[in-house]
Amino acid sequence: MKTTALWKAMMLAALFIASAFGMGLKAQDTRFITNEEVTGQRVTAKTIYRQDGSQLYRHLRYEYTYDDQERLASKTAAKWDAARGEWEPYFRMTYTYGPDDITLSYARWNEAHKAYDKDVSRESYERDEAHMPKV
Repeated sequence: MKTTALWKAMMLAALFIASAFGMGLKAQDTRFITNEEVTGQRVTAKTIYRQDGSQLYRHLRYEYTYDDQERLASKTAAKWDAARGEWEPYFRMTYTYGPDDITLSYARWNEAHKAYDKDVSRESYERDEAHMPKV
């Protein structure tokens, strides 16, 4: 009787492992394709498509703005809402440049307020000699 219960438990575990392995293979079949929109030397927008087999599906869209010194000022993301057939605001990242640091502000879209004011966070990074953030 104990042998039968052990056998069933081993078979159930093997089934779960096989299912997990199958799901892992399915996840690897999905690819993402990127389409960049460039104005001059700057990327102004990027659309990410999810490829499933031979089909492409809209996934994410990023829009970028730059300041007068050609530095990234903001990055706005939107997710595709297939049911409504339109881009739905997702989050915005804003970059503020100080003499020795960069401040990054992140805010999620708040549907109730129709504004980027949900889950707001802010982080400052020191800049190195090349004016890149020290992480």
